[in-house]
Amino acid sequence: YFSLAASSRAFFGRKEDSTDEKTRALEEVLVQTEEQELAKYLDMVEQAIVRQLSARSDDFFQAVSNLGELSDLVSNTCARVRRLRLGIRNVQSDAVQGVL
Repeated sequence: YFSLAASSRAFFGRKEDSTDEKTRALEEVLVQTEEQELAKYLDMVEQAIVRQLSARSDDFFQAVSNLGELSDLVSNTCARVRRLRLGIRNVQSDAVQGVL
């Protein structure tokens, strides 16, 4: 019966200490290199997010400004409609009273 785990332990357990140190040193260099590369990619992603937020924030604030302007226009239009209705009621009232 063949055990891969036992064979691996037996094989790797026989390494010399200097080889282990070299292997660990190489692994540390590889890990540092990978960390630096990942940090570089993270910086690139962060910069892309900042650019997108910056570009879209201008559009957002422009839309908010437009919404405020539209709200003012609707309020003014509603006030004008109320005045017109009141004026029409007054004209109708005067016309009916003139007939009576």
